[in-house]
Amino acid sequence: MVGCPKVDEAWRDWLVANHHRIGTLDLTATDDTDLAFLQTAIGNRRIVMLGESSHLVNEFDQAKARVIRYLHERMGFDVLVFESSLYSCFRVNEEMANLTPRDAMHDSVYHIWGCQPTEDLFGYLKGTKSTAHPMILGGVDPQESSITGNPLQDSSQQLQALIAPLDPTYATSVASNEQAFLQQANTYNSDWVFANRDVLTQEYTQLLAWLDTHMDVLVAANPSRPLWPKLARQFIWSRLQLIAEMCTDLNPSYLIRDRAMAANLDFLLQAYPDKKFIVWAHNYHIEKDREGVQSEDLPGMVNMGEIIHQEHPDDAYVIGLYMLRGTTQYLDGTEVKIHLPLPDSLEALLYTARRNQGFVDLLSAPTEGGTQWLDQSVPTWEWGVTPEHQILRQQYDGILWVDTVHPPIYQ
Repeated sequence: MVGCPKVDEAWRDWLVANHHRIGTLDLTATDDTDLAFLQTAIGNRRIVMLGESSHLVNEFDQAKARVIRYLHERMGFDVLVFESSLYSCFRVNEEMANLTPRDAMHDSVYHIWGCQPTEDLFGYLKGTKSTAHPMILGGVDPQESSITGNPLQDSSQQLQALIAPLDPTYATSVASNEQAFLQQANTYNSDWVFANRDVLTQEYTQLLAWLDTHMDVLVAANPSRPLWPKLARQFIWSRLQLIAEMCTDLNPSYLIRDRAMAANLDFLLQAYPDKKFIVWAHNYHIEKDREGVQSEDLPGMVNMGEIIHQEHPDDAYVIGLYMLRGTTQYLDGTEVKIHLPLPDSLEALLYTARRNQGFVDLLSAPTEGGTQWLDQSVPTWEWGVTPEHQILRQQYDGILWVDTVHPPIYQ
């Protein structure tokens, strides 16, 4: 990399001697021995969190897809949870057999992941449904994420069908209210939500209480879908969090959303008590101590990762993903050329390994002998252009990096 700044020699020597080479990002690769290090690094932990320093990076999506396949096939992980809608991902998981991989992807996760590597991953997910070890798709976001809107329209019908056997009049009212809210929430029309905040809050609070009162009866009435009544209760609670988020200034809204994502993930962990989880989200949401990150962009406050780390301290292995050069995009589609690494930065250090993609385990790294960079504040790039300073061992258990990246091609 022309112009890449030098890094401390002891740091470089340790990284060169202790990183793992990842041979390919090809999901269909038949030789997966280059990922065998994950078994030692992760051990028997129940949760693996896969981050990304930027959305809209094709190679990140490829890397995650390949790691997910390995975790499923070789390490027994069962549930893939996206930073996407709790309800939409649940419904797509139920209907996966009737959907093409592309439709399943578009009906569930955010458009930022609606590209070929993710479609290939959904093809893999669908293929597992006919095996003895099917993967379960889940989401944690209180926000809605479906590109097509199909599961959003479906939610009002599903609620009506759930409630109608006990109270058909109330069921019709609930469906009407849900449809009216989603028409605005799906486009994030915060002005309309703010204007109707009190009524919306009252309606969803009343529904939450009704579901709590009748939960045992609802579960007994749905023997083929025992999770559905409890999931309905959780996503209605999430509606209340979304209303609060849409009526709040930027920084507090981040806090509301991350706390809701943590609660939704904890709900799924309890719903599938014998399952092992993979979480797909931005680095911002999975870091273990986001409050300790100094950033010029995203605020340092309590996030999903910190809450999960506190509640499940020995259960999660957190992997941050970073890129060294190339281009990505902002959410509006503007192309972003990744800046050169800063002196003694994470990116400058990773470059010294001279790998197209690689991995370093921080959890088992010693506290001396060239690892000082893990325990002092070092610069990193957020979105490839915004400087952050963080103590890496406090945030991650492992780092996966890709040398050169490109924006996704959307399907």
